[in-house]
Amino acid sequence: MTAKELKKELALGFTDYEFFFKGKHGSICPFNEDGKFYANITYNEQNFVVYSIEELMKVPFLNGNTLAECAEEIELYG
Repeated sequence: MTAKELKKELALGFTDYEFFFKGKHGSICPFNEDGKFYANITYNEQNFVVYSIEELMKVPFLNGNTLAECAEEIELYG
């Protein structure tokens, strides 16, 4: 999945997603309520909260990499 496709999917905020990246489990729980987006992220035993889809794509939580950089290496399971 491209970064653009991943961003579009996550921005919907319909469901929680699990994924594996470099052998480590993670999850992204996006919410889009009343036009306000936020997401809880868990990866490699670390937890984060972001407050925009742009921040979600740019936070370097994947071993120092961002979702935008690693989109094609991640498979989401929703």
